[in-house]
Amino acid sequence: MSTEQTPAGNDPKPAADDQNANNEQLATVPKSHADKLLAEKKKAQADAKALQDRLDALDREKAEKEGNLKGLADSWEQKAKQYEADAKAAKAKVVQDRVKSALEAEANKAGAVDLETLEKLVDFSQITVDEETLNVDRTEVAAVVSKLKASKPFLFKTAGVQPNNINTNPSSNGNAPTSTQLSGMKEDELKGMLAKFY
Repeated sequence: MSTEQTPAGNDPKPAADDQNANNEQLATVPKSHADKLLAEKKKAQADAKALQDRLDALDREKAEKEGNLKGLADSWEQKAKQYEADAKAAKAKVVQDRVKSALEAEANKAGAVDLETLEKLVDFSQITVDEETLNVDRTEVAAVVSKLKASKPFLFKTAGVQPNNINTNPSSNGNAPTSTQLSGMKEDELKGMLAKFY
């Protein structure tokens, strides 16, 4: 036959005894003291509720501020991207103007007669520009102008040919009278000469 023993801490009787002891202690507490403790408990609960409400309000404010800050951060990010794009565009414009200026200078040295057409024929992206100083590589510009002069000579002045020496009237065959000869002619002679040409 075996006897089961329960450990001392698991005995149900002592727990009931503790509860009875607590009830007895409560019964011996004066009513005024119990009312005071009850009032303090209610006040503590009200204070805890007020603190919880304040904490909830602060959490809502924080969430609203974070939402506003996120909106501001997004706005600032958009502005930063716009400023970056504007700066890139401004830099590209400066680069294009510098390349164009260098091209015009080299073309004028080479005797270009039509800069507008010449600029339309040039691929500006072929010309190297220093990223930091934005200086144009003049040797590349000179090479581009040299190639254009070789491939499109009509865009440049040719050596030895003066515009005053060009005969614009092919029917005259160089036999046209000079202005001094014309000034000495009479009206009838002039009419006769004009009749030959027209």
